[in-house]
Amino acid sequence: MKRYEITITETGYNDLLNILNYISANLKSPITAERFGFKLILVMESLKFSAEMLPIINYKIPTIAKINLRKIVYKDWVIIYTVFEDIVKIERIVHGSLII
Repeated sequence: MKRYEITITETGYNDLLNILNYISANLKSPITAERFGFKLILVMESLKFSAEMLPIINYKIPTIAKINLRKIVYKDWVIIYTVFEDIVKIERIVHGSLII
């Protein structure tokens, strides 16, 4: 079984921080933010063994002009990533309503 290295772009990392800061500060729920962040990271880590099992998506993602994008969904959030050789790069984490 192929094993992938997981990396995250600066934009993807900022997406994650913005989501968690919103939950923590605006919704006044830091414990929920911590749990949600942990679960999102677990979903991303699951790609270590299954990155290419998910299909290439054929619709546009705001601010990403790359080809061969793939997605994995957690609740209402979509983790957009690319695979190159043995590296998975998390490109964005966006709310599902933003996908065109």
